[in-house]
Amino acid sequence: MAHALKLGGNFLISAMIHSLGEAFVYAEGQGIAAETFLETVNSALFQSPFYAAYGKVMLHPPEQPGATIELGAKDMRLLREAAAGRKTSLSLADHLAGVFAEAADVGLAGEDWAVGQYRMAQRRGVLERA
Repeated sequence: MAHALKLGGNFLISAMIHSLGEAFVYAEGQGIAAETFLETVNSALFQSPFYAAYGKVMLHPPEQPGATIELGAKDMRLLREAAAGRKTSLSLADHLAGVFAEAADVGLAGEDWAVGQYRMAQRRGVLERA
């Protein structure tokens, strides 16, 4: 159960990072600085130390990554395998696994998982506008 809780928790964090990265791309496309967006949303809509901490990492990448894209991909694979073993489908986990795989393909495997996911959101946002 502890392993399942860890994987489930990391899945939630990864989903939060992914959505925050896409929200940053959206905000920037609307002329709103990502930092302003984060500050406003995290004080006006909700207050989350996770959004504050991971948002800071995304906008100000650390010299040394915490968890990497590679580790995030491993946990996502384990989560999906565990879910499949119980005949459970997780569409967001499937999508995130694809994001991690694409990030690795473009050379971001060793990048911090928050930074790498934000870079992927930026990359995908640019591709979709082209």
